[in-house]
Amino acid sequence: MISENNNQITLFVCKKYTPLITIAVIAFSLSIWIGGEYHQDMTQWIIPSTAVIMGCSIAIYSYKLFNRYKSSETISSSFLILSIAYFGYAIAEALWAFLTYIGDESYPSVADISYVIYFTFAILFVGMTLVHYSSKITRSNILIISGVMITCLVFYTALSLQGVESYSFEEIGEFYYGGVFVTLASLLMGMSILTAYKLKNNLKILWIIIAVVMTINSMTDVWYYTIENIVGYEYGSVPIDTAYFAGDIILLFALHLHRKLI
Repeated sequence: MISENNNQITLFVCKKYTPLITIAVIAFSLSIWIGGEYHQDMTQWIIPSTAVIMGCSIAIYSYKLFNRYKSSETISSSFLILSIAYFGYAIAEALWAFLTYIGDESYPSVADISYVIYFTFAILFVGMTLVHYSSKITRSNILIISGVMITCLVFYTALSLQGVESYSFEEIGEFYYGGVFVTLASLLMGMSILTAYKLKNNLKILWIIIAVVMTINSMTDVWYYTIENIVGYEYGSVPIDTAYFAGDIILLFALHLHRKLI
């Protein structure tokens, strides 16, 4: 059970390890980015392999929290849902790497099914936490989520349409297809920000970290689908992968710290 003093302990640990985590994130991100610029063949394997490892690690940590969290059945179940979300993410990355290896780089891809699983269960995870700790969802709360979603969709639309040349059925179809994932990502982002804002208990600092990660990943998703429509995406060609990994590293730290405090 999380005690009243654990909020201060969490803050102390965050201050103590933030510089180390920051250095690790920067070093890791730069190595992937540089590898993508100068060793493209190697990066084709390093990036998806790392993504699968990250996804599985987060899923395993989340499952351990599911087993250890006895104070609330709702929160315990939410971590099981988070575990499913990141197993879906890991499967999606593995499928994407395999399809790339056999030369199937079609977009949309069959791997997108697993990404839908990730978004669906990640949104459920945040939603269950929000409902559990919040007395009620007000109109202003809905406006916050709506504002985030509208901002992301306007950004995506304004930039993506620059990559549309002939307005053919295929190009417009890809635009709307990417818009579905941008909508899911922006919903996840808005709900995460709202949850971190509304929490007033000892989990607030940890949830701020989780919300930051969900926001980073969701913004990166919006960026990815925008880039896909404009110039197409390649491993290591832009720092999209580094942003994903930075978020995953921070989330692993947050889950590890959470596990130590219960």
